[in-house]
Amino acid sequence: FVEEFFPHLENHVRHQFKPLKHLFPEQILDTPLDESGLVSIGLGLALGGLCPIIEAQFSGFVSFMVHHIQEMARYPQRSAGKLGVPVVLRLPFGGAKRIEYHNDCEMPMFANLPGIVIACPSLEPQDWYDMLYAAIASNKLVLFFENIILYKDFAKGDLIRRMPTRPIEDFGSKIVREGGDVTVVTYGYLVHECLKAAEIVKEQDGIETAIVDLLIISPLNKQPILESFQQTGRLVVVQEEPVPYGIGGEIIAQIMEEPAALLYLRSPVKRVGAPQEFCPAPELWRLHTPQADTIADAIRETVAYQ
Repeated sequence: FVEEFFPHLENHVRHQFKPLKHLFPEQILDTPLDESGLVSIGLGLALGGLCPIIEAQFSGFVSFMVHHIQEMARYPQRSAGKLGVPVVLRLPFGGAKRIEYHNDCEMPMFANLPGIVIACPSLEPQDWYDMLYAAIASNKLVLFFENIILYKDFAKGDLIRRMPTRPIEDFGSKIVREGGDVTVVTYGYLVHECLKAAEIVKEQDGIETAIVDLLIISPLNKQPILESFQQTGRLVVVQEEPVPYGIGGEIIAQIMEEPAALLYLRSPVKRVGAPQEFCPAPELWRLHTPQADTIADAIRETVAYQ
């Protein structure tokens, strides 16, 4: 197809680079690095009846977009539900070997914003595809956080190209590893680190760890967490952002607010996350973002409590 209709792109395709903006010039716009301008144009396109998909190169620059994101979230309430703002904002995030503003996690900044969806795929390429398609089909503002580490190292495999079969909110959360001793709740790249930690404590300590993957951060589907917590009575939440005021505190609060929570609780709940500091120089990022060994230590501490 490319060789026949777009011969000038053949060399790009050979190197696995597919410049879609040349294939779809009226649908894909290569913009300057102007986050504020980009998201304001997206707001106008959405109010004009389109569904813009906006990508910030790194989520660390989302602060330039905050005002317009708030405007997008307010329009449905302002119009008594008559005006939807179907915008998908893709935000590559996460600690790694990169300079500052290129390794942050801004989910807590938006988790308290009414009427939006915060999505974060993790393990399966099929989930990424289905969730992004469902986000595009939604009539809501969807902040689609994608951990950059997963692009290269994990997000590989076969997928089925298909139309959305359920709303983006329905992806919720799911148990990706069964276990009866402790429940670990996490999201994104940290699902992989938690799976490693679960194998470490199983091999070294005989601890069976259940892991719940949060595909949708907000609104939170707490049912799989509750089901696992009722079996284990122990809860560890692992987050990429600093511990204070992060996603983990909200998850714990919602679980502990359940009337029967204290009947199952066997040890104090625990949060694992970054310290209250910005991500350090590139070579030191693993000392900042939770890794399998630190998660394993938290699991041991929780299970050992009497």
